[in-house]
Amino acid sequence: MAKVHDNGGIIGKTLDFNDTGTYTTGNKRNSGIWNLSSAVPGEPPASYDSLSNDYTGSEGGSGYFFLVTSNVPNGTTVGYTFSGTGITTSDFVSGSLTGTATINNNSSSIEVPFSADSLTEGDETVIITLDSTDSLGNSTGSLSASALIIDTSKTVSYAIISWPSSIIEGETVSIQLDVYNSTETMYWTINGTTADFNAVSGSTNYSSSYVSGNNTIYVHQIPITSKADNLTEGNPFAESFVVSARTGSTSGPIVSTSSSIDVYDTSKTVSYSIYSFSDTTPNEGDTVNVEMRIQNETENIYWSINATTADVSAISGQATYIGYTAIGNDTYYRYTASFTITADNTTEGNEAYTFYMRTGSTSGTIEDVLDFTIQDTSTTPAGGGGEDITSSFYEISNRFIASNTYMGSSADYSGPYDVGSVTTDFSGTGRIYIGVKVTAATTYYNDIPIAAVQLLNSSGTVKNTWMFNTTSTTWQTYTQQIAGYAAYLFPVSPATASTYSYSSITTSANVGRFSLATSTGSSYTGAQDGVSTTSSPFSVGNGTVSQSLNTYYMYRETSGSTRYSGTVMRSPLVSISSGDEIRVVHAVTGYSSNPMNADDSLYVGVY
Repeated sequence: MAKVHDNGGIIGKTLDFNDTGTYTTGNKRNSGIWNLSSAVPGEPPASYDSLSNDYTGSEGGSGYFFLVTSNVPNGTTVGYTFSGTGITTSDFVSGSLTGTATINNNSSSIEVPFSADSLTEGDETVIITLDSTDSLGNSTGSLSASALIIDTSKTVSYAIISWPSSIIEGETVSIQLDVYNSTETMYWTINGTTADFNAVSGSTNYSSSYVSGNNTIYVHQIPITSKADNLTEGNPFAESFVVSARTGSTSGPIVSTSSSIDVYDTSKTVSYSIYSFSDTTPNEGDTVNVEMRIQNETENIYWSINATTADVSAISGQATYIGYTAIGNDTYYRYTASFTITADNTTEGNEAYTFYMRTGSTSGTIEDVLDFTIQDTSTTPAGGGGEDITSSFYEISNRFIASNTYMGSSADYSGPYDVGSVTTDFSGTGRIYIGVKVTAATTYYNDIPIAAVQLLNSSGTVKNTWMFNTTSTTWQTYTQQIAGYAAYLFPVSPATASTYSYSSITTSANVGRFSLATSTGSSYTGAQDGVSTTSSPFSVGNGTVSQSLNTYYMYRETSGSTRYSGTVMRSPLVSISSGDEIRVVHAVTGYSSNPMNADDSLYVGVY
């Protein structure tokens, strides 16, 4: 309530500010709407005169509205609301459809920041309407105005638009992904495995672009390569897959997918086999013929046998291609090899070996194996006969043993020893000489444990056994390296070896002498132990004598030695007759990647 003043005095009526009627002030009569802001006599009332659009805004920019008032005190605030077809809170940076303007000097400029919403939706009209009264209760007349929001945003979308319905194994195809209005890096996945495809996920950047209407389209090419897996899996289609486009990462949200794409099975299974082996129990003197086959592939085929040339005519070679055979949808390419079993005129028992089918080389990848056993049909001639191991040394080792393969580690070999044998034609008092030649490319992989040596008469009765399973032996060693050759030959003859000076054998080791050891401690070569003492004949063959824990053996230390060099040790003087047999318990152990030559490493002679 308030008093109406006239010339500073109170005239006799009290009324509400919004009361209406006719009043007398002095000699004047007035009528109208009275507002608090104009309650002072002689001042015009507050009024809201206009609200106009001062600027047309664009998405991502700002629009402006200009409000003009009269007689509105500074600091007065008035609320407003936005409306219009399609107008939502997402159109405004503030995220709100309402706001407040402050009036100073009878005006207010209302700035409205508009959002860029990444949607192509056309221009929109926004309407601003004032609240009906301001903060002082003055009527605003609910003034309104409108402005145009220019649509500058573009909708971002994704579409895999091009893919083949099928591909063949081994083929590379390009899948087209179109990205509308964005240059972002895209990601892709396929629901396959790396067994079937070179890659099953990846990223891609656009390689070209073009404009269509209001949109810029960025073109990505996704390369998909199906592997030719050499497996016959079924026709017409072995597999199918779907390509998915993703954002953010290869595990991000999927934004587009292709239809199912079939993979046509053009591969055929490749396999290797020893198809036929003419005799798996050949007699000495027999020739063995072998046929090997490759299914659906042609390449060079090689072979090897874990024997020595004392046992067979050849221990390795390249197979000969002889043609092919078609069976159903498959083609089998045929290769042959042959070798002859040596008739050695020595009674030594049956011997077991393995034939290896290989690719790459005679020491390459093993594709198939077959075991066979040589039947000992030779007999030592009655009253003597045998090899001349006096004029030159005789290579006696059975095979190379890959210690790392057997042990599965670098530890010393703990498997059984082999026993090699030779019959001599020497008669008289003499010595047995054992020589070790370094043939491994990395020389320290050349330790050859020798556990024992036996001398038997022509009837197979043991005459002498020398065990090397303690730190004491009657054998003696030469103490120098003997320069050698790459050829299959020991560096000197037994006659030359007999002229050397010899020393006692101990546990002291160096490259020019034999030593006694219970373990060389060298990775991938040597043996863990020797063998138990026996008076019985050692059985000739591979892996016939087990190791005995904490026993010694003889070996030549080869770390730091010269490749192809040799050294020798000798037995005490002993009576030898033509037809006597020498057996050496040994293990040619080494590293599979640096093997010793089992035909040029361990030698025996008599003089």
